[in-house]
Amino acid sequence: MKTIFFIFFALLAINLNAQEIEFKKNKFFVNNSRVSESYVKEEFQNTDIVAYQNYMSYKQKSTFGGILLGIGGGLIVGDLLVGLTTVHDYPGALTYVGLASVVGSIPVLAGRKKKLKKAISTYNESVSNKNAEYSNEVNIIANNRGLGFQISFN
Repeated sequence: MKTIFFIFFALLAINLNAQEIEFKKNKFFVNNSRVSESYVKEEFQNTDIVAYQNYMSYKQKSTFGGILLGIGGGLIVGDLLVGLTTVHDYPGALTYVGLASVVGSIPVLAGRKKKLKKAISTYNESVSNKNAEYSNEVNIIANNRGLGFQISFN
């Protein structure tokens, strides 16, 4: 009897394990407790491949946009320092290339939040569908043989 109850509660715990993820103030939350990005990535990878692909696209956009922004800022500052320390003209070619890089990073960084929101909504939909799909029932049955528990997993 102990093993039956153990199996029942273990399956119930597994069923309740997959919970919705929320994104507030650039942080991830599950049941109002903060979780790390590595936990979120692992959940996406284990639960829903579409959510994982959207999350990885978000990460790639963040990386690429950050690189563009960093290179652009570095080129602008570098050209400014060269212009201040030597007799060259200040707005040189490096400044214009840096400005183009900074301007190019804006749409890349702006589109990344959409990918993250799509990944979270896809994951939450798949989790809610899985929870609706499975139902556990415990019934007490009385018949001519006596009393008993009926446990059904659907």
